[in-house]
Amino acid sequence: MKAQARTPVPQEHGHGGSSIMERFKRMAPPSFKGESQPLLAESWMREIEKIFQAIRCAQEDKVSLATYMLQESEMEQYLEEKKASQKRSAPPFQQ
Repeated sequence: MKAQARTPVPQEHGHGGSSIMERFKRMAPPSFKGESQPLLAESWMREIEKIFQAIRCAQEDKVSLATYMLQESEMEQYLEEKKASQKRSAPPFQQ
């Protein structure tokens, strides 16, 4: 059984109200199912962006909230790509 990677979940409460995650979930965001067709992926992004605007989501919370909506196989792919990009951007070790 694979250990599931965890993405930091924004929990900031504004003015004693609901957390950003609670407000996001209440909007019933669509899950991303690994759409291979660009138009479907763009449509998903537009829907998520509309929700971000409606709940006044801070820029720094958007990645965590969108990642939350990825299904498990897409999450694994996202994390592998992120790890690979970090390796490419890491400066070489110098003595």
